Amino acid sequence: NLIGLVAATVSLLLVVQILAGERAYERWLPHGERIALVSTVIGSPGQEPQILGMAPVPLAAQLANGLAGIEAAGRIAEREVDLIVEGVGQRVDASLADPAMAEILALPVAAGSLQAALGSPRSLVLGADLAASVFGSAGEAMGKTVQVRIAGVVRPYTVAAVLEPLAGPTHLQLDMMVPATSVPDLAADGLQDWLNVTVRTYLLLDGSVAASALGQQIDEVIQPAFE
Repeated sequence: NLIGLVAATVSLLLVVQILAGERAYERWLPHGERIALVSTVIGSPGQEPQILGMAPVPLAAQLANGLAGIEAAGRIAEREVDLIVEGVGQRVDASLADPAMAEILALPVAAGSLQAALGSPRSLVLGADLAASVFGSAGEAMGKTVQVRIAGVVRPYTVAAVLEPLAGPTHLQLDMMVPATSVPDLAADGLQDWLNVTVRTYLLLDGSVAASALGQQIDEVIQPAFE
């Protein structure tokens, strides 16, 4: 289990990888060449290291306090949720996203404001196709109140932004984006659990520090959590 692995290795090794470095994914984003994903390497004696495309839940908040080379840090947790409109539900692959992801991804919107939507715990963002299929158009979707069931809990949200059709391929789940601040295990109550390696942590780099060097600096940031 993860606790045993951490105890055996004393720390988690974090690696910073530029998203657009090895494949065409995300190159179409405005900051595509400066967006990085923090991956976690977990190992124990006698076993091959495991590389996870995820990082500890509290990491982004620590990095947001200021680290050379990083303009912004944010998290996305991918979840299957139920979107309920006028009593009719459908399963949607959603991204529970920190407000900082609006700056990092800078996704173009057809209506509304990505920053405002992710900055309010009771707003959400719909992808172009989902907005069209449910409401007919981006304009019709704006301002509508819907219900979203996340981990068994139903909460009301208002559609505050609708994305433009995506201009290229992506690994991100962008049919729906819900503010992470509205989900207790991703909000303040869950920010102390360094053994919870269940979110993708993205960085917007300023180009002053190499990604490989950043990984080493980030490792130093998390060391006190395991001492």
